[in-house]
Amino acid sequence: MDKLLVIEDSQSFSAILCSEIESTYAIKTVPAYSREEAENILRDNNGEFFLATIDLNLPDASGCQAVDLVLGYGVPGIVFTSELNEELRLTLLSKGVSDYVLKQGAYNIDYLIKIVGRLWRNRHLKVLVVTSDTVEGAWYKNNLTTQQVQVQCVDSPEDALQAINNNINIYVVVVDYNVLGTSAYRLVSNIRNDFADRDIRVIGVSSEDNSSSVHFLKSGADDFLRKPFPPEELFCLVNRNLDYLEHIQEFKRLNEQKQKLLGMVAHDVRGPVGNIVTAAKWLAGKDVPPQRQNAFIDLIVKSGRDVLELLNSLLDMTAISTGKVKLNCQQRPLAPLIRDRLAFFDIAAKMKGIEISTLLKSDVEAYIDDKRFSQVIDNLVSNALKFSPRRGRILIELCHSDGMSKLVVKDSGEGIPRGEERYLFSDFSRLSTKPTGGEVSTGLGLSICKSVVDAHHGEVYVDKNYQDGAAFVVLVPMSDGSSCDLGAGI
Repeated sequence: MDKLLVIEDSQSFSAILCSEIESTYAIKTVPAYSREEAENILRDNNGEFFLATIDLNLPDASGCQAVDLVLGYGVPGIVFTSELNEELRLTLLSKGVSDYVLKQGAYNIDYLIKIVGRLWRNRHLKVLVVTSDTVEGAWYKNNLTTQQVQVQCVDSPEDALQAINNNINIYVVVVDYNVLGTSAYRLVSNIRNDFADRDIRVIGVSSEDNSSSVHFLKSGADDFLRKPFPPEELFCLVNRNLDYLEHIQEFKRLNEQKQKLLGMVAHDVRGPVGNIVTAAKWLAGKDVPPQRQNAFIDLIVKSGRDVLELLNSLLDMTAISTGKVKLNCQQRPLAPLIRDRLAFFDIAAKMKGIEISTLLKSDVEAYIDDKRFSQVIDNLVSNALKFSPRRGRILIELCHSDGMSKLVVKDSGEGIPRGEERYLFSDFSRLSTKPTGGEVSTGLGLSICKSVVDAHHGEVYVDKNYQDGAAFVVLVPMSDGSSCDLGAGI
């Protein structure tokens, strides 16, 4: 997991900041309350931090001493300070800090959390700068690199178009008019002919008269900067346009998920509800033998349970995906919880003649939320029952593994078809294998498992070496090594 170093002398404020960041992103925060402590952490964890937030006023450091320490270890930094003057601002920019934030209210805390997330995501994104001036190209690269984006500079419109067509990770293009002239406008038009503004954002730059901004925008640019401008304006525009692209991508993802949801619900609810209606009509008849009545009642109960399982899965997934569910983790033994959950599957196992056996080490503990981790157990055991043949076997194992608690659920079904492993933990995914007893399969159970396990800072995967069916492995921390939050990283 990515780590953020939080250097802050106030322990109470540091705790609030760390909690907010970890509850928002899949980021592990490490607090330091002095320069000496920060140096020890950096020395012992060299190369593990992607970013640091830096308080300038520490018990054993003043001025930019903490900044120099962090940057000296090659870690980008955001300065969080109560005072800022022009001299300090220019000093921080000259040192290459990623940003600076004032301690002047709740908004600035929100901004700090937002910019931490932005820089965290920027590491996999590329910005293309089009300028034939090597000095200006170096200036753009040095400054934009502080935002953790990858920067590529080209010196001609032709090279720019080739770079865009050859690299799917270019999301923002900065086009400088002063060294390209009117060909800068043609370049923007050519980009727009091939890429919509929801795919690539274009920022025009010029020191010319007011009409240059109009020409850029009319050619298809999304933003404009007039020289000379401070680096912060460039940072703001680039990051704001990256935010815009992410919002568009998230909207597309949610819309696709909605369509899948509607299609899945229409398909899966129609069958059980149709069974209930048909059985009810037969029961409403006057001459129905008692044996037939019992059969119809069983059909209604089974169909009702199928619909209820589907609705519960949808509600769980909605709560998880919106981050509305928070985990309440405590350290506890896992074996009693597993036995409690298995009791709920006794009847279903007996109906299919499936034997459930366990190998549970009683001393294995984990730092978990009982209610949410029960969902993991329930979904894995339910899947094992669905895909195991009649008179099959299920084995539940619990042990220690490299400092983690390890739960393994093995079934005796067909296993995971080759090439379909990558779909296992996606929303609404269904493999080519089918439940052996006609049970309903929503395609949400394993996705819920992964979300819950991820929130526990654990891991869930399929053991590809197991040949007698499918074996799902869950690893979770044995103790309170990190905070639990179901809104993190989902």
